[in-house]
Amino acid sequence: MNRRYGLRDDQWERIKELLPGRIVVLADTLFLKSPQRIAALMMVMILCLMVYNLTQFQIRAKLGDCADTLPNQLGKPTSTPTLRWIFQLMEGIALVRIFNHQHALIHEAVSNLNDIRIKIIRLFGHTACKPGAFHQLEYPAQGSFAKVANHQTRMI
Repeated sequence: MNRRYGLRDDQWERIKELLPGRIVVLADTLFLKSPQRIAALMMVMILCLMVYNLTQFQIRAKLGDCADTLPNQLGKPTSTPTLRWIFQLMEGIALVRIFNHQHALIHEAVSNLNDIRIKIIRLFGHTACKPGAFHQLEYPAQGSFAKVANHQTRMI
């Protein structure tokens, strides 16, 4: 029994195809045994890529129209951010809801918002900023949490 990187042979056989530099199709893992199911999965993947690229295009177009920028990974302004980077900038936002003992909602707030995150949300258009969903919520300071005595806080 040979050991590669501290793994047994059976463990190595399971992961060696997943190492970087290899193209792997995991269709068998997803139980896509028929050509129709594989074709359906490919259509879903293509649809996802189209939505991803359309979203990235629209954000870049709005930044260009406004002559505005977002910080890139190095902190320098860019008007052509990738959607992946925008998702990373948006990490950490949470909706904080405070309930009383009868599980009635007392207060609702968005936590961890900063100027960049608010700008990104506004770039998504009026639907993302519609009244009642974005404008009426309070924005606590970044990293702060509401503290209310005898109340429960749940993050969703």
